[in-house]
Amino acid sequence: MKKKIIIIILLIILLIFLGFNSYQQRNIIIEQNQLINNCRNAYLQCMRTQPLCSYDGCVGEAGYIEGVKGKGFKFNESVYIELDYDDFDVLGSDNFEISMWVKTDKDTIGDILSKGNSSENWFTITQRNSRWKNEVWGQFDDGIIQPKEIKSNYPLGYVWTSIRLKYERIDEGWIISYYLYNNLINKLEFNNYGLLNNTYPLFLGTSCGNIFNGNEQGCYEYWGAIDELVIRHKDNVLVYYTFDEDEGNKIIDSSGNGNHGIIKIKE
Repeated sequence: MKKKIIIIILLIILLIFLGFNSYQQRNIIIEQNQLINNCRNAYLQCMRTQPLCSYDGCVGEAGYIEGVKGKGFKFNESVYIELDYDDFDVLGSDNFEISMWVKTDKDTIGDILSKGNSSENWFTITQRNSRWKNEVWGQFDDGIIQPKEIKSNYPLGYVWTSIRLKYERIDEGWIISYYLYNNLINKLEFNNYGLLNNTYPLFLGTSCGNIFNGNEQGCYEYWGAIDELVIRHKDNVLVYYTFDEDEGNKIIDSSGNGNHGIIKIKE
């Protein structure tokens, strides 16, 4: 009889314990969901009034992050950088070069850098999705150069990766060289391609309002990060972004040319 009473008491205690744990777990889940909702709401409210907002746990976080050297800059579907300077109109008229560190953050197609319009001269540096193992391609007027014979010592996707694209003008087109970590990976000649230069702004993190003129189906937002961006025309450095100096909505140009980037929010 005593054994039965003891067993019943133990079962009651176990049920109470399990019920209390379940109650605690439900409360934790409710609290977590509430925090996420509050965080997201705060993020959206902040985005309406400020150029950069960052809240832990919120989808769409953008802004300064830990980079390769000092800080880097992370994009999302709303935040991009505009470089609207005459200095960049020469890009594509003669030899030029673009180098940067990139770190992808989502399996999707996104334009890391873009300049031009689909009906005119244009070029982009674009992250492809998981079908292409997060490769980064150079694209222009339907020409494409991508990494070739990728080896295990050239990781792509979700890690900081050094990329450099070198564009050399020839009589009837271009020779484009693709470097990973300063090692030549691919080199192609594109004939019958004219000049790529245009007077459109240069964008980082999107192609909207640029190549596709705001067509939502043609907007390819980049969800990853960049660091140590350098753009050269011939032997001249046009811009150098370290992303280490935080001055509100301005990305400081360390080249001394004053080509500061402006952080903007897509409406």
